[in-house]
Amino acid sequence: MNRLTWLGRTALFALGALVSACTIDATGLSYASVTLSATNVAGESTQGKCTTLPILRGSHELNNVDFDGQFQARVFASSTDVEISFRGVQDAGALRRVLSAEELEGGYAESLDVVAQNGQTFEVLIKSGCSE
Repeated sequence: MNRLTWLGRTALFALGALVSACTIDATGLSYASVTLSATNVAGESTQGKCTTLPILRGSHELNNVDFDGQFQARVFASSTDVEISFRGVQDAGALRRVLSAEELEGGYAESLDVVAQNGQTFEVLIKSGCSE
């Protein structure tokens, strides 16, 4: 076996071992994600938007989710965590959440009672995964 063939086989083996260590989904990469949805007191639901945390360090994803013009959620994601804040609601500071990628990967769900500035009450579900 010549030296070039040996190097080529060694490189392919190393690449194969690296790829097989990360087989979480079809692409071989692990993605953490979060979805927000809201339901008003009449039981009418507003489908939220899924935000996927980027996998590259230093990358960010920003989604602004509008819930039928009543209030908004700002979802700011990095490779390590996601920050969820609300606008157009009462007591916005108490509703702010910072969730780690590990929390989302482990399965996270939380229900928040949110009161819009106009007094209308909503139940907001923060859930790991993309369930649009």
